[in-house]
Amino acid sequence: MQLKLLQAWLAKVERPLVIEIGAGTSVATVRHFSHQVVKSWGGRLIRINPTEAEVPTAQDVGLAGGALESLSVIKVLKLDGSPDYNSP
Repeated sequence: MQLKLLQAWLAKVERPLVIEIGAGTSVATVRHFSHQVVKSWGGRLIRINPTEAEVPTAQDVGLAGGALESLSVIKVLKLDGSPDYNSP
């Protein structure tokens, strides 16, 4: 059921943004999913990981830090007037 809901949602969206928090390389399932979404649906990736923040493309963003710290930075940037990528 969860997979069907995810597939239905992905069919409706354009350029989904994957925010990946804490997914390291030792269990690569989440990273594989993130890369597949970026590749198949033209999405983008924000990867938050204190030690393994590398991203696959220059259009993606890797933040080397903890979850709360990194999400706080994203929130501050958004409040400072960064563009809203959900707008047409």
